[in-house]
Amino acid sequence: MIFELAESYTSDYFIAKAFILLADIYVVQENDFQAKATLESIIENHDGEELVNLARKNWELILEREALKNAIKELPQSYIEISEEEIDYDLEEFLIQDAEIDEDYKVVATDTLAAPKTDSLEIINEYIQEDEIE
Repeated sequence: MIFELAESYTSDYFIAKAFILLADIYVVQENDFQAKATLESIIENHDGEELVNLARKNWELILEREALKNAIKELPQSYIEISEEEIDYDLEEFLIQDAEIDEDYKVVATDTLAAPKTDSLEIINEYIQEDEIE
């Protein structure tokens, strides 16, 4: 639909805005290469300062996210070795005998739409900064 819009309309503003939306769609689809290429095209070819700044901001966010992904990949891996001798396979002591079951208990599902909105980049930044401080 966005490509049809570019062929059908003459308003450069709305065509550029539509391609910024297309870049956002590429980001959601985890196609960062295509998203960056789309935004770079807007930055290089559009005359309006507002949309060029928006495209540049979105392009920089993609670069930051890619850098954070690379930084996370480079974090050292931790492993815990457990030998067979350390595992106690006697499960009878863990079984609950004569436990009362509350049949009226109801599990309340959380409302995911009401959950606080958090930015994954902020969470990753905090994680990396805490790791650097230690």
